[in-house]
Amino acid sequence: MNLRQRVTRLIAGSVFALACAGNLQAATIDFTGASNGSPLVTGGFSFDVASIDSGNCGILKPCLALGPGDSTEMTLVGGGAFDLTSLWFKVLGQPSELAITSYDALGAILNTVSYNPAHNTGDTLTFAGLFDGIFKVKFTDIGKGNIRIDDLNASAVVAAVPLPAAGGLLMVAMAGLGVFGRRRNKLA
Repeated sequence: MNLRQRVTRLIAGSVFALACAGNLQAATIDFTGASNGSPLVTGGFSFDVASIDSGNCGILKPCLALGPGDSTEMTLVGGGAFDLTSLWFKVLGQPSELAITSYDALGAILNTVSYNPAHNTGDTLTFAGLFDGIFKVKFTDIGKGNIRIDDLNASAVVAAVPLPAAGGLLMVAMAGLGVFGRRRNKLA
């Protein structure tokens, strides 16, 4: 393979990598090994208020516990945007709703939704883009029952390379190809 082919492949690979810049692989946050305390840091995320329950969860493993009127805020450790794609939750005792509120970088509310599952059954909620690119999410127990939360699927958002910078790099690379081609023609 000659030099020109190598440089062309390098440029094509770079353009492909820039085009594919996106999210990090999603992590499932569970509360195994977590203990009560504030803040709780697990799976690269921080919860400002954390009460951990060792039972009454999906399969007798620890989970995040919210009592009537309790709430907790989840943020990415070190700050930044993240996507929340799904979670598991269960209501125990009296009827309750799980309210989920997301915020942008300036603290403005982006979305607020609430879920009311059947009593004593666990549900997995999938958000299909509803909580993408958020900076904070708040979980609140609205009602008289107790809510358990586990298996949150979230991922940090990777900042894409700015297109002007990527365009400049591509132009420099193309100019380099031209120089190599011209030099080769003069030698022949």
